[in-house]
Amino acid sequence: MDLHQDKDTAYAYWLWTIPGIGAVSFRKMEEHGITARAFYELRDETIEKLDFLRQDQKDSFLTKRKQSRENVALHPERVYEAFLKLSVYFVMLHEKDYPRRMADLYDAPKFLFYKGHLPAEDQPCVAIVGARGCTSYGKHLAFEIAKELAGAGIGVVSGLAYGVDREAHAGALAAKGRTYGVLGCDVLQCYPEKNKDIYDQMQQNGGVLSEYPPPTEAVSAHFPLRNRIISGLCDAVIVVEARKKSGSMITVEHALAQGRNVYAVPGPLNSALSEGCHELIRQGAAIFTGAKDFCEDLYGEFILSGHTQGEKVAKGGQKADLSDAEQRVYDALPVVPIGAEVLASELSMDSLSVKNCLVSLLLKGLAKEEGKGYFYRL
Repeated sequence: MDLHQDKDTAYAYWLWTIPGIGAVSFRKMEEHGITARAFYELRDETIEKLDFLRQDQKDSFLTKRKQSRENVALHPERVYEAFLKLSVYFVMLHEKDYPRRMADLYDAPKFLFYKGHLPAEDQPCVAIVGARGCTSYGKHLAFEIAKELAGAGIGVVSGLAYGVDREAHAGALAAKGRTYGVLGCDVLQCYPEKNKDIYDQMQQNGGVLSEYPPPTEAVSAHFPLRNRIISGLCDAVIVVEARKKSGSMITVEHALAQGRNVYAVPGPLNSALSEGCHELIRQGAAIFTGAKDFCEDLYGEFILSGHTQGEKVAKGGQKADLSDAEQRVYDALPVVPIGAEVLASELSMDSLSVKNCLVSLLLKGLAKEEGKGYFYRL
């Protein structure tokens, strides 16, 4: 995109760099008909009388403005010029490239900084979120769900954290699809650093974005705020694994406030990492049962262009290397963990035969065990 050169943008950028002056502050300024440049020129007494700013915001602004008037290098126009020399793109609220899903949100960021690309205007997008310290079951599902959805042309959005976030991004990249990471720091930094490989790939097949201008370090207060952007960019949020009190549940709160659809992936009843998902389902969230059902529910049609190995087995008849019993067990095996005894009861088969079939499916890469005696289909 073309870099901005008008002076009001320079003042808006400078205001955006002040701690405490955020999206809601800008929205209130607009409601009062005050431009960023006009705000900078207001007298100290006038600033003190503004009822839409907290005292700490007024103090922060007045301190920064005093510094900018004493040091020419800190003047808004000089600060903006220095920013334009960085390898960072940006878009402002209400500009044509600003993500349309977010534009009408009351707390939409005035600036979005990014490397790579932003979601296209007509691209459907889904957020996949969950625990950093997820189980192998959570990792597998996050990867596979993202891979299948991205392969269908759906953008996958997450927070580039460890665990579910990383697997969701990796799954989308494996499908050569688009994936977008929303950071709690500026886009010139990769946080956490161990995700640098994903961070680099995403800029070629999607992008990384943030509301925070450089340089901004990752601090704990930024992450709950950035979660509103994760949900705001999307049509729906899928929660793979989450505790009852977690960042993923904060994302859900934002999603519900924004009118987004929320889906939860059920897990083992005894897993603390599935408690959040089960609570969401109890409260009325949709149960994620698979990419096909999800697409038909959300978009009105099955838009996937390919099928997973499991779908080929289930829909294409018996695989050559599966016995009749193995095929029967495989067809009945869900994508969420189920006890071998429960499965045997549902199939009216003896438990030893079912367990033997499950072991065979494990060896053939068609099933996986989560915990002792619980299995799910790959």
